[in-house]
Amino acid sequence: MVGKIHKSLNVADTVRYLRKEGDDSKSRLLDDSFGNEMANRQKIVMMKLIGSMAPDLRVRKPFMHFSLSFPHRENLEDDMMRDVMHRYLEEMGYQYCPYLAFRHFDKPHPHIHIVTTRADTDGALVDSRHDFYRSKEACRKIEKEFGLLQNTSVENGRKTNHKIEHSEINKYPTHFKDLQRRLDRVMARAPDTFEQYREFCRAEGVDAQFRMNGGTPIGISYSLNTKSEKFVVRGSKLGSEYMVPQLAAELDRNAKSKRDNLRNTVSVILAEQYDHLGHLLDEFREAGISLTGQGEELRISDKSMSIGINDLYPSDAYELTQKLRLPTKEQHDQHREQIKMLNRQDALYDTNRVLNKWLGAGNFKALKDQLRTEGLILTINGEKSVIRHENSGMEFKPRNLKRELNEDFMRLINLQVQLAIEERERQEKELEEKRRLYEQDIQRQQRARDQLASAPGSQPRPEELARRRGAGPPAGWDQSPNAWDDPDEEQTRGRERGLGLGR
Repeated sequence: MVGKIHKSLNVADTVRYLRKEGDDSKSRLLDDSFGNEMANRQKIVMMKLIGSMAPDLRVRKPFMHFSLSFPHRENLEDDMMRDVMHRYLEEMGYQYCPYLAFRHFDKPHPHIHIVTTRADTDGALVDSRHDFYRSKEACRKIEKEFGLLQNTSVENGRKTNHKIEHSEINKYPTHFKDLQRRLDRVMARAPDTFEQYREFCRAEGVDAQFRMNGGTPIGISYSLNTKSEKFVVRGSKLGSEYMVPQLAAELDRNAKSKRDNLRNTVSVILAEQYDHLGHLLDEFREAGISLTGQGEELRISDKSMSIGINDLYPSDAYELTQKLRLPTKEQHDQHREQIKMLNRQDALYDTNRVLNKWLGAGNFKALKDQLRTEGLILTINGEKSVIRHENSGMEFKPRNLKRELNEDFMRLINLQVQLAIEERERQEKELEEKRRLYEQDIQRQQRARDQLASAPGSQPRPEELARRRGAGPPAGWDQSPNAWDDPDEEQTRGRERGLGLGR
């Protein structure tokens, strides 16, 4: 199975090509993510709508076109092709993106085309870095997983040059395969220059030597130190993808991919709002990006790529130039303190004005109500009293006011405190008087009961008769506690509860 990748700008043109002008003998819709209820035209409109999210992420070509080709001896049913397609999209990270899949019959070998968006349904951009290598790895994995025919023209994710002299391969089979595996690991690290490619080869134990013509590489050979000898071979013996032309094209793709990723990261950072320059530089630092130089010489670098300010999108270059003129953190903090001081002065002036206007109110409650209408809230606690200015949220103590206003205000507060103390004393006196009347009432009732009991010919109470007989209360009498109470005592308790002195 071989996978090819293309990035597209217009989904309508791509779908028009894939439909083969509606000829079912050449093309048939295999599957889509929209369901049968939606018309084909509506599906294209939805693809455009979701794909329109990608330009907001600074993506020039917002659609992806995948083609999956199988050997002509592979006889696949539609269900199997759907499963393979879904597995491929999952491996490439596009499982949450809308898609249209077409099966073509215009060539001897079976193959399908998939068009999808680079932004998923949540508007997030799918990572497309190293997608060519990931596609090759996905194809090898799917071949093993589904039991498909292995692509004999591919080994370790790279095409094998059939022009290799088989006598050399048979003579050094282990060296060839070991060297190819090492070079495959080098390309998996996505070098973007010949110098970096040579450096990565050295890290894998391979020495890459270039043949130069006027400063331009025209050939390459590799040497590998084995246990018994030094194995040296030209790139053309290993395969075309290990030769200079193919390497140059791959290095250019890696450089473009890294450059696009860096530009997109800068775009995302610049889309935010920042109060000062330090905040902006912190965001770049957290993203692993450094800024060096000034003006036209400004360089934006991360661990894998360095570009100039003119390599950014024009709108981003202008935005970065403007934001680099933001004040520093110290200047920003100083400006905030000045603004805060001015606001406090304005609020204090407004507070003084309102107090000067209403301090002559008739009493404290009237003053408090009037100040509330003017946006001032009083909290009285002696020397700790505060005045809150609602519009600014600031609080002032009496000492923050003008001297004459402070004196008048504190005099008013002291008067209010004195009134509160007098009111508390008055309430305590009323409570003491209620207790005294209550005790007198109890004593009066007790005397009345004693006189009633000692009067000649008086009828003893039922409980007294029971006590004399040495038995409990008479049969039929209610034994609940309240049934033995004196009606006069009940009346007394009612008066206690009315006075708020009940036990």
